[in-house]
Amino acid sequence: MTTTQDIQFAVTGQSLILDCEDGRPASITDVQVWSTSADDTSTEEAATTGSAAVETNPNTTLSAAGGSGVDPTSLTVTSATSIAVARVYRLAAASGLYEDVTIASVSGTTVTVKQPLINDYPSGSTLKSCRATIGIDATWVADLNNLSPTWTPNPAYRVRWTVVDGAGATQVYDRYFDLVRYAARHGVTPPMVEARWPGWLDGLPLDCRTDQGRSIIDRAFKALRFDLYGDNKADQAIRNAEAVAELTILRAQLLAIEDAATTGGGVDGNRYENAKKVYDQRYQQFVRAPVIAVDTSGGGAAQPIAPTPLWRR
Repeated sequence: MTTTQDIQFAVTGQSLILDCEDGRPASITDVQVWSTSADDTSTEEAATTGSAAVETNPNTTLSAAGGSGVDPTSLTVTSATSIAVARVYRLAAASGLYEDVTIASVSGTTVTVKQPLINDYPSGSTLKSCRATIGIDATWVADLNNLSPTWTPNPAYRVRWTVVDGAGATQVYDRYFDLVRYAARHGVTPPMVEARWPGWLDGLPLDCRTDQGRSIIDRAFKALRFDLYGDNKADQAIRNAEAVAELTILRAQLLAIEDAATTGGGVDGNRYENAKKVYDQRYQQFVRAPVIAVDTSGGGAAQPIAPTPLWRR
């Protein structure tokens, strides 16, 4: 997970997360937090509490081979403890082969992954979490002085994770987060997209039908976030949930058409151009004109958005 985390102001029990792309860490040596404007020799933020820990479960073995069997999306594990739908875990064989798999469903000790496995995995192969966490300090998270300014899309805090990997080598990772009153959300459900674009559910790519296109909606929101970044605006600063939902819905339609082209399906050029035109027009109206209210201070209050100069539109 490299997405900037939104940590909720004054809410206890939250954690910073490292999803390690290099595999399950053996241990976490250190976690340090700074303001992103401060260098690594500056005074650290007292943002964390306790010790960092590698997620205990899942760290299980396959009790039956997985891969080119009857169903290459199905795994039978020794224990399904803590395996969560939509999470990504690493499946690895003793031979060194491995894949990162997204969980589609869990039933007993049978785990279904979203895409068919590319390799074969014998009994005894491991399915494991590569996540480490550390708690957020209850005093720090409730300090008004620590709130992130929301006028910029750039995160306010940098986290340096010092990790010992499975081979015994020390690795350093940087991750980022904001402390906000309102986390960025899209609030969109599949029926909402279907209501706006009748037939959207029927036209979903096969890989996206089991979750009713929720993965596309989440990707559409991420794409919208980057569109906002391009205009130097922060997604969590917008104070109009209805407008965010509308832009996400329009972006989801555009993504679904793009996905159909990527997977080899036929694409109607006029349909794509129409979807793009509608999204671009709405984005111009909402974001680049002074219409949507935003929080510029981090305090929660809304102010009219500043218009984007014509030469930047």
